[in-house]
Amino acid sequence: MVGTDGGAVTVSRTYDPANRKPSVAVLGALADVKNTHPAALSLSLHDYVDADSLDRLLTRKRGATVSFPMDGYSVTVTPDEVVLSVA
Repeated sequence: MVGTDGGAVTVSRTYDPANRKPSVAVLGALADVKNTHPAALSLSLHDYVDADSLDRLLTRKRGATVSFPMDGYSVTVTPDEVVLSVA
C-alpha cells in the first residue's frame, strides 16, 4: 500500500512471520520500492541495524515495533508489517 501523510510518501508491506524473517521483509520492501531484486540492493542491512537482533526481537515479542533510518527512509517494522516513509 502507498499513501501520503503531510507530503511524505509511505509504503507498507505485510509479511508472514511464519515464512519470512523480519530482516528479509525489510530488504524485500526496500527492493519493491526501488523496483529491483533484494540481492541487487547496494547496501547491507547490517549498516543500519543488527539483523539478527531485529529478527529475534520481532519473532519473540508480540506487539514489538522497531524503527530506524535506512537509505533515506524511515523504516518501522512490526511482527507482520514493514513501513517505509520518505519525505
